[in-house]
Amino acid sequence: MTADGNTATSSTRYNQELFGLVHGALDRPPERSRQRLQWIVGQIPKDTRSILDVGSGPGFLSTLLGQQGYRVTSIDLVLGSLLRFAGARAQADASKLPFPDRSFDVVLCAEVVEHLSDAEREAAFREMWRVSRKYVIVTVPYRERMNASLVQCDRCGVTFHPWGHRASFDERRLRAAFPSPPTALHYHLRRTDSYHPLLLSIRQRAFGCYGQDDPTKCPACLNSNIRPPSRSIPVRLLDRMNRWLRYRRMEGWILGIYERPLGGPA
Repeated sequence: MTADGNTATSSTRYNQELFGLVHGALDRPPERSRQRLQWIVGQIPKDTRSILDVGSGPGFLSTLLGQQGYRVTSIDLVLGSLLRFAGARAQADASKLPFPDRSFDVVLCAEVVEHLSDAEREAAFREMWRVSRKYVIVTVPYRERMNASLVQCDRCGVTFHPWGHRASFDERRLRAAFPSPPTALHYHLRRTDSYHPLLLSIRQRAFGCYGQDDPTKCPACLNSNIRPPSRSIPVRLLDRMNRWLRYRRMEGWILGIYERPLGGPA
């Protein structure tokens, strides 16, 4: 059984629960995250003065942007996350931004839209386009293998993505996101060890053995104390075979920059 989370209300509630749990566990970004945040800051167009950081989380990116001299406003679903950022902030949903048209030079949305349902994502894209004066910048995981990270709740049996991801993105999906295609696409990738697709399918479908991540929260029963799965002898053999095969792929993030036409419709 898998989680679906069809309604916006259930999705919003779950994201608030999950992000509150995850953000509360972070005092500072891990080294790999810090490098990615600096990469994002380096993509900001030079004619930028004001930035709206949509889904700012613990505020690490907003803080870095503020240190570069930008006027930054942060919004997030989780009020507790916003308290860590010293600049302008508001608790808000990306699909209902509480700002007038063309309020910011740049609307920046880093690793957020993959958490949204199709309807929520479309609404968020419309809102980001509306409140942007010059640019919208979106970053997402690049060609993510969604099933490679699945976790199974030991309380209710639901399988789900531990970080709440609901869609995988590539160039095609990013080009279709806004009324104008991206003026630039940038990549932050590295080659990493990954579970072989065929072995992973056997592990999950034949033996019902999924991964484990912490902190996370089940979207069905909101269990946040999910125990690691037990690994049977066949699963252990599969894991050993996977290590022997050394299956590797490029993983990381893609960033799209969308430039609004001057005087175009909101």
